[in-house]
Amino acid sequence: MTPLPPPQGFQIYDPPPSPVKFLLDIVCLIGYVRVVIGVLLGVTAVLLALAAVIVSLVALRAPLKANGDVLRAFKALEGDFEEVEQRVSSALGRISRLKREILPTREAEKPAEVVRSSAGLLTPAGSKPLTRGQLLARAKFQSRGGDFDADVEDSARPTGG
Repeated sequence: MTPLPPPQGFQIYDPPPSPVKFLLDIVCLIGYVRVVIGVLLGVTAVLLALAAVIVSLVALRAPLKANGDVLRAFKALEGDFEEVEQRVSSALGRISRLKREILPTREAEKPAEVVRSSAGLLTPAGSKPLTRGQLLARAKFQSRGGDFDADVEDSARPTGG
């Protein structure tokens, strides 16, 4: 039997690698490792930055929510203040109107000083003498049994209230 010839392109034994080629292969392998390490470091840095952004957004969410609550509370207080302001303004207007209505009547309620005229009749101080119609009304009142001068004195007398 004869041995079969080796297939084409195949050698029976590999020559030993040369030291230069071995060193070049190591340098090339180190270059690839550096590239892979650089890519891994870059991806890690991006992931860490993304994680930091997410953590900061989560951490800021609570104060932003609290700020929104404070803002809503402030708006509610502002609305309540405007409502109270309108009520106070309305109440002050009513007080002013009542004051204007009451003050002239109080001056009208003040008793007039009563003095006796030369005819012996009671008349308010500083007033004009009675007219003919007033004198007739007085006479008619007195004829019915009333004491006109006593009624005038009672109404002119200040009350002790």
